Amino acid sequence: PNVRHVRVSWGNEFEAQDRQFYVTVEHGYSQPEHIKAALASDVRAGAQSTIDEISTLFEGRVFHVNYDSADID
Repeated sequence: PNVRHVRVSWGNEFEAQDRQFYVTVEHGYSQPEHIKAALASDVRAGAQSTIDEISTLFEGRVFHVNYDSADID
């Protein structure tokens, strides 16, 4: 709920051989309250069970980070 944009990025060149990140999924929200609502939503709970299922298909970790961001021209 209240998501403004979603961006998925796949790494294709890595400086370090022991890369830590393969895929990043970014969700953009206009207000911190929208993030809290999304984290508590039934939609996220459903997505979490899907993530748990596909996590068995690869070695690695799935984790959540909240960032503040700004566009700089």
